[in-house]
Amino acid sequence: MELYDFLRIQLGITKKEIRQLKFREPGILVNGERQRVTWKLEAGDEVIVHLENPSQCSSQLIPKGERPLQILYEDEDVCLVNKPAGIPTHPGGKHYEETIANWLMALFYERGESLRIRPVGRLDKETSGGLLFAKNRGAAGRLSEQRTRGILWKEYIALAAGRMEKREGVICAPLSPVPGVPCQMYVSPEGKEAVTHYQVICQYEDYAALRIRLDTGRMHQIRVHMASLNHPLLGDSVYGGPGERIERTALHAGRLHFHQPFTGETVDMEIPLPDDMACLLPETGIVKESHGKA
Repeated sequence: MELYDFLRIQLGITKKEIRQLKFREPGILVNGERQRVTWKLEAGDEVIVHLENPSQCSSQLIPKGERPLQILYEDEDVCLVNKPAGIPTHPGGKHYEETIANWLMALFYERGESLRIRPVGRLDKETSGGLLFAKNRGAAGRLSEQRTRGILWKEYIALAAGRMEKREGVICAPLSPVPGVPCQMYVSPEGKEAVTHYQVICQYEDYAALRIRLDTGRMHQIRVHMASLNHPLLGDSVYGGPGERIERTALHAGRLHFHQPFTGETVDMEIPLPDDMACLLPETGIVKESHGKA
């Protein structure tokens, strides 16, 4: 088999990516040596593909990691982190150093790895749970396509105020930014489509534990949609959630499902609940420990 056919058929690398690899150092290596794509492969040959130049790291990120990261899954293309509440995903606004992206860059820096990391989806600062990063451009593109096709998805655990009238439901309500108010959304007929599926796991006296899946990924979608039903999330001060039981928005990305971007292997992870939410869910057995590949 020619190297070109191996790259296209076995690794799923696009024609455009192969063209780019021809002019990128170190490019495509066979048994440690750079080869043309017309090279005839033999049994036992080792093929290494550098989808990005190793010198092209995320230079805009300051490597800083004073707290250890809990990495739930990692390979040469992706890294899945258990994000604690209270830490932004990436730099922005007033936060330039104390973010998950900075911590991850610090970890790679300590390993001697030079990478350009890209978050695949984001979590609000107050939201905890699974946060996925791509470690090269090719992986980022494939994972983005998986999101569009519904292959990559998240499942959330949320605590909503009040007693739910229905055990499950679908909220279809378009969302728009609140005029003149940064980082705040509201339900608006002129907004972008937003669809949220919810299921009641357990109803307590004055709040409910919900399992939530999204068809769309709008800013604050779960928070705004639940507030629109008069069931804001506990601790959500922006959208009217009561704060007696928890000091942050009670939302956790508790499961992440995707395919390894090049091998196609299924990765399905459950992310443990942090203590501040776990203590409010007695005897439910929800997301108590992480699981590996399926």
